[in-house]
This record gives sequence, structure tokens and C-alpha cells, in this order.
Amino acid sequence: HSSAQAELDRIEIERPNLFAALQQPPDEPSTAPGFAGATGSDKLARVIAEVYEVTGSEQNTLDIVRGSPVGWFDNRSSGKQSTYTDPDAYQRFLAKDVRRVINKKQQHNAAQTAGVTMSL
Repeated sequence: HSSAQAELDRIEIERPNLFAALQQPPDEPSTAPGFAGATGSDKLARVIAEVYEVTGSEQNTLDIVRGSPVGWFDNRSSGKQSTYTDPDAYQRFLAKDVRRVINKKQQHNAAQTAGVTMSL
């Protein structure tokens, strides 16, 4: 039972909306509160940001996203289908995207602490 699996179990209990979003392909419009209407890269970024809120770990966040339908190669968004034609390249993209979203989130949190609002 990895720490990522333990975190996923926690998400299922504590954040059912996030858990629901993890179980859907990025292009499938979510109806879960907090994700409603978000699709594609936007949905993926929101999922990553929330998973990171729970885990506080880049590796666990990546493991959870990669292991869930939202991050599966076969479920990649239409915008990524022509760009990433093999699973390895898509996995590298996911790793970069997780890092990008976490960096943005950390900047956002720092800005909020300083009393500045910033759009994700």
C-alpha cells in the first residue's frame, strides 16, 4: 500500500468531488462542484492542484494522476492526441504539467499570503 494509494483513499473519503473528477477523462465535462464545466487542460490542472493540496507531494500527486483515468494515455484530451502519440511522451508531459501547476499554486499561495490575488 503506497503512500499515494493511502492519499487516494483519503481523497475518496474527504474530497468526493475531486475523486469523481479523477475517474473521468479530461475531455468529459465534469458535473462535480468545483470542476463543473472544466474540460481538457483546464480540468487536468484543477485536478492536479487539488490533489497536491491533499498530498503536499509532487511525486504522490503525479502517481495519483497517472494512475487515475484523468491521467491515462488513452484518455488524453483531444488537444493532446496529436501532440503526444506515444505513452512515454505523454507521461513526460504529465510530469511537467504536475510541476508547472504546483509551481503556479505555490506562487499563488505566496501571493495570497502577501494579500495579492492571482488567477490560476
